[in-house]
Amino acid sequence: MQELQQLSKQCEISQRFTQVKLLLPVLTTYNLSMAIHMDAATLQAALVGYQRQIDEIQQKMDLIRRQLGKPGSRTAKTSAPAAPAAPRRHRMSAEGRARIAAAQRARWAKAKRAARKEASE
Repeated sequence: MQELQQLSKQCEISQRFTQVKLLLPVLTTYNLSMAIHMDAATLQAALVGYQRQIDEIQQKMDLIRRQLGKPGSRTAKTSAPAAPAAPRRHRMSAEGRARIAAAQRARWAKAKRAARKEASE
C-alpha cells in the first residue's frame, strides 16, 4: 500500500513538473514589465524619452541625406545645387582600334600555333 501511495505521489509530482515545463516558455516570453501598473507620470516620461530618441535619429538621418546630397532633408541647403556636368564620351581613334585588333589577331595566331604544335606532338 505504501508503494502505491509513493508511486501515486511521484506521478502527481511528474504531472505538475510537466505542467510547469509547458508553462515555462510562456512565462519567459511574457514581458513581465508590462504586468506592472504604470502611472501617468511614468508613461509621460517614457513618451518624452522616446520623442528625444526620434529627434536624434531624425537629425542623424538629415545629416546623412546632406552628405549624400539627396533631397528631403528638413534643413535648407546653404549652397545652390551644382548643374550636372555633361557626360564625357570617350572616343577611340580608328588608329587605336586598328592596333587593338592587330594585337588580338596576333594573340589568336600564337594560340593556334601552340595548339597545332601540341596536336602534332
